[in-house]
Amino acid sequence: MLQRCAHTPSTIADRVGTASESAGLRDACDIKALQIVDAISDLLVRLDTEGKIVKRSKKVYTMMLFGMLNFSHTWYDPKGSIEPKEFADMVVDLFLYGFTPPVAKGAAARRQHA
Repeated sequence: MLQRCAHTPSTIADRVGTASESAGLRDACDIKALQIVDAISDLLVRLDTEGKIVKRSKKVYTMMLFGMLNFSHTWYDPKGSIEPKEFADMVVDLFLYGFTPPVAKGAAARRQHA
């Protein structure tokens, strides 16, 4: 489990800047945040069966996923009608598959990742 750092900002999206900003990482929390972003980026590239994620878009896709998650604590109630496991599944499904039904080729690829 990640420890909250002594200083703000508190979200990964806020902690990880551009490559030039990364040279001035403040502390171990910044380094850990960068490692998490890199690990998720690499995972998304491996999941990308259609080659949509390229070098120039890799960080954008990664930060889009974090953007979906970073502020869910402000509105999501784990004691509400959607349990945490269902919420996690909803985020993954929406990010990986969107709202539209899969086409035949995509359906087979999606079943492989389920």
